[in-house]
Amino acid sequence: MRDVILRDGRLRRWLSLLIFACVAAVAGVGCNGFGTEETLLVGHLLPRTGRDAELGQALMTAAAITVDSWNQDEPKSINGRSVSVVHADTASQLDPFAFQTTRLLAVNQVAAVVGGIDSPEAERIRQALAARDNAPCGITMAGVLNRSPSSTMWGVGISPIERGRYLARFAAEDEKLAQVVIVVDTRLPTALDIHRAFVQEFRHPDRQIIAEHLVQSPEEMRAIVASWPDGSSAALVFVSQRDSLDNFLPLARGGKVKVLYAGEDEERVWRQPPEEPIFFATAFPGDQASDAFQRLATDFRQRCQQELSPASLLTAEAFRILLSAGKKARSLRRDSLQRELEKLEIDLPSGAFWFEKDGEARRPVSIFRAEKGQRRWMKSYRPEKQKK
Repeated sequence: MRDVILRDGRLRRWLSLLIFACVAAVAGVGCNGFGTEETLLVGHLLPRTGRDAELGQALMTAAAITVDSWNQDEPKSINGRSVSVVHADTASQLDPFAFQTTRLLAVNQVAAVVGGIDSPEAERIRQALAARDNAPCGITMAGVLNRSPSSTMWGVGISPIERGRYLARFAAEDEKLAQVVIVVDTRLPTALDIHRAFVQEFRHPDRQIIAEHLVQSPEEMRAIVASWPDGSSAALVFVSQRDSLDNFLPLARGGKVKVLYAGEDEERVWRQPPEEPIFFATAFPGDQASDAFQRLATDFRQRCQQELSPASLLTAEAFRILLSAGKKARSLRRDSLQRELEKLEIDLPSGAFWFEKDGEARRPVSIFRAEKGQRRWMKSYRPEKQKK
């Protein structure tokens, strides 16, 4: 009994010390708001454990490259403070994005949040930010539409409209496709926006959209494959996540049906290119990559022992966008930062970047062909100013 009491007493002392340390950390962070007098804290959401831990390491390296370079080349350029990153583990799952965002805000009191490589992840972050008064800005690598001027989320990836538009343009002008069937997984937050943009760009008297299927389950997808008419010359346009794409790959086998993957899960298509041929859009540049991109790719390879991928590229650029706007705003506080994000025009490793007035990102878009586990660049499109 005496040993139990002793262990219990030790446990209570350890818990007391832990609680005290946590309270002290929160108090220290909160004294001057968003870090210390010397440092601004930025929260970064990424998978450090679980099946996507290798991806998480890549994202962490990409963030470090940008922040280290910033602190060296632009020392204390944001209100006299350097920048430090707090990495929060999402454990390769979707739900922790909300919890970890809340923790970064409440415990670490970060000045901004960066994270999410697709719209489901970005949506969890957005919800957590929206639940708090005066929440800071969130920057996501996903291509989301910032419809509300008061929105705290800024998507720096390919916007849904641009993804649909340029894939349709490639289908019509380069692949000369005359007929398509479109399958849209409505569980994906950006799916309908991608779908509408593709239809608007592709529609022409000489081209035909044979069918448009809105689906929500693998069973519905497999039923479409089973009923696909033999000898049909129509191509398939599929909007969903990478995992669901496998349902349609049998159609592409042997070049039977051309498949255009219009989903936003470009990272997993990049890391897991299928054996069957597909086309997909990505922010990753093609053969004419800039010197800045080559330097980033080399630095990344040396630090991470991996090749640069779309998500790691977008992570490095997301931090650059955030810090560049923060420098002009002399702060990472939401109101002043959002005003600078709205005006920002910047040359990134992947090319020119800016936000339109509705918050939609403009950046170069490349089309790649994936086949037999390899990727081949097909074409790149420069961003276009929004028509007034």
